[in-house]
Amino acid sequence: WMLVNTSEIFRAAGQHRDGADVNQHALAHSPDHSAHLHELWLSADAALTGNFADAADRLTRVDRSNIDDDYFLLFLLVRGMVDVSAAAPHERGGILASFKKQLSEFLKTYKNLPTEPARKQVLKQALKQLADQGGLGFKLWAWWQQRSLK
Repeated sequence: WMLVNTSEIFRAAGQHRDGADVNQHALAHSPDHSAHLHELWLSADAALTGNFADAADRLTRVDRSNIDDDYFLLFLLVRGMVDVSAAAPHERGGILASFKKQLSEFLKTYKNLPTEPARKQVLKQALKQLADQGGLGFKLWAWWQQRSLK
């Protein structure tokens, strides 16, 4: 389970490939209670690189009921990217509106973001990716969210 922390240190330092390697290494060993957290990080990596099938598959191995707010943020972001990628173009607006509402509500109470650089990077990248799929209103909201993270 300590490898989750190691992965996050690499990711916070901008060494995402090394962080992913740590997650992969951890999953190659006997699974423990942290396996779903390694899957979540790898799911985020997959979604951010456009491999939505892998992201969705890995997300099925994440126990949503057994994650704290730090990991719920990642889950929410990956779920949003996967759902938008799977939607027909005419459905994306509704999915993005729902995502925007859920993320906005979550961020109102989530106080750890300033001390979570790895998650902040994923949030910025996910918002940028999702903004490319949205209309002008969503693009402006996503841009504002990204600017407020600096």
